[in-house]
Formats: sequence, structure tokens, C-alpha cells
Amino acid sequence: MAPRVSMFGWSRIVLVAIGVLLPDLSNGFSFSNLKEKEVGRRRGEFSSFCASPEYRVVFVEEFEGTKLNSSTWSKSLGSAYVSQLRDAYGTEDNVWVENGTLVLRSKREVIHADGKTFNFTSGAISSKSKRSWDHGRVCIRAVLPGQNSTDVGLSDGIWPAHWMMPEGDYCWPDGGEIDIMEMINADGEVRSTYHWSDYPEKNCSNDDHSLGGMLKCDNCTSSFHEYAIEWDGESYLAFFLDGHLIHNVTGLGSIYGNNTEAYDYGGLGGMSYSNASASSNHSLNGGDNDKKAPFFSGAPFHVILNTAVGGGWPRPVTKKTVMPAYHIIDYVVVSQKQKQ
Repeated sequence: MAPRVSMFGWSRIVLVAIGVLLPDLSNGFSFSNLKEKEVGRRRGEFSSFCASPEYRVVFVEEFEGTKLNSSTWSKSLGSAYVSQLRDAYGTEDNVWVENGTLVLRSKREVIHADGKTFNFTSGAISSKSKRSWDHGRVCIRAVLPGQNSTDVGLSDGIWPAHWMMPEGDYCWPDGGEIDIMEMINADGEVRSTYHWSDYPEKNCSNDDHSLGGMLKCDNCTSSFHEYAIEWDGESYLAFFLDGHLIHNVTGLGSIYGNNTEAYDYGGLGGMSYSNASASSNHSLNGGDNDKKAPFFSGAPFHVILNTAVGGGWPRPVTKKTVMPAYHIIDYVVVSQKQKQ
């Protein structure tokens, strides 16, 4: 092994021998299907949407060592995090750091707590009250949980998400909610959505306005891909998969137009991207069914990384669902535009 300088500015250890495989994780996940080209890209030998010249990297989490960085992240434990884990109970042992990655595990396990019986446990972390940002690019590189198979049903009920919520005492979704990535049932559809409400005209109305888009990804449960956003906190928000624009949401007019390849930096070779959004551009008068213009609060947002189980949107978990399921996260990077 030889030291290399990563795209984020310091030395990383990179495996360079052809054919070397990542070792298996001690808690049960096997990296044996990810070959050397994936190792190289995971270790800094590929471009990131967050590493463009006009942006300055302001935060990097590469999950080195053996412990989660508690100055940045908190584990979501117990049943209080229904929005993150849905029908699962959050446990300490389902979140760990190993081999330069964060591992979130979902499994069958009966827990009796808070007057309820939970048949599943899972893992989630959040940077709430510790790290937050009010603009810039946020990039998360991960292998999503689930089976990359044509056998329908093997991943029913599995719901990974990378998302952001505002700091402060907003009622949901008054301050907004940014869903960078969601996938259900390992169906190969990467969904990205922005939620907002009638705020500030109405406070705590619980009205949910949303705009979403989707790109097909045929190997997101077996290979690393980068899920990202770019937003200014005031007028626009754009979602990306491997640098390919999924869609954007704007309150003051679009800066992107309808070009779904506008920010394509190459991504991972061999991937084909098909845009399945009804529209890739939403502006002031676009809105959702109620024609409510998107609202951006300007609040700082924290990051949440999780795998929910069940919860109503995915299909229910069945005996056929393969568990444990592993959500492997390589890094979280935030960059912000250089001042002119």
C-alpha cells in the first residue's frame, strides 16, 4: 500500500494492486463483490461533485478509525425516531465504523420497549445540534442496502435515506425537509424530494407541499455511488446522482434549465442514467398540486443517515426479505462556493 493525497486534501491509504478485495467486515457484511477499481474510487481516485475548483471543502467525514466521531454524530436509539427508523427500534450495535466506512445494519430482532413490541432493529445517525450548514453542496457516497436481484421481494420493507432537517424549533415541514436520496424495496429508483409548508403565512399548519424527481440506478445496492445536493438556502435546490442532475426546485427561477446532464462529471463508468421525473425543473409558479411556491427558510440543516424498515411506503417486510441488510457509507462531504 502507498500513501496518496485524496481529493479532499490529505493523505489516504490506497490499495493499488490489481485484484485486491476489500476485507469482510467482522459484523457480517462482505465486500467481496467490490473489486479493486471500486477500492480506488472509494479511496480518492475519482472526482466528487463536492470537489470542483469553485468550491471550498468545509467539512469531511471519512469514517476512519474504529469509533463514530461523537463530536459530529449522534446515534438514533430507541423508538423516539419513528421518522428515521419507522417500524424498527434503534440499537447501539447496529451502527459501527469499520474499514473506513460507516455501517448501518437492519435485522430481525424482537425488542419489547415503550409499551410496544418491535420485530426489527436498525441503525441511524444524525448531526443535529452538532454540525449544520445553510448552503453549499453536500455529497454522500454509499452502497445502499438490499439485494441487487430480479427476484422481487428479497428487499421488501427496506428504506435507506440520506436527508437533512433544519435546526431550530420548526414544526414539520415549516423549515423544509431535504431528502437527498431515498430508495424503497431496492427497486433501483433513486428518489430526491424537497418538502415545505404554508409557512410563514401559516405556522404549524402541517400542510406538506413537495416536489420530487427520480433517476434509475441498476447497481446502487452493489456499488458505491455519490448522492448530492446543491442549494443556496434562499432560492434554489438541486439534486444529483454521480454528478447527474436529477431535478431542481427553485423559488426565484431556475439557474439550471432542463438539462439533466448539466453537471455530469463522469460518475462511475458503465452506468446508464434514465430520468424518470415528470419534470426536472420546478420554478416559482411550478409548485405542487396546490401551486404553492417552494419556500426556503435559510435555516442551517443537519444531516441524517439511516435505514428505515417498513413504515407504509415500502412494501411490508415478509419472510422472503433478506436480513440483515447493510447500508455502507464511505464519506460525507460539504463544500461551499469560494467568495469572489
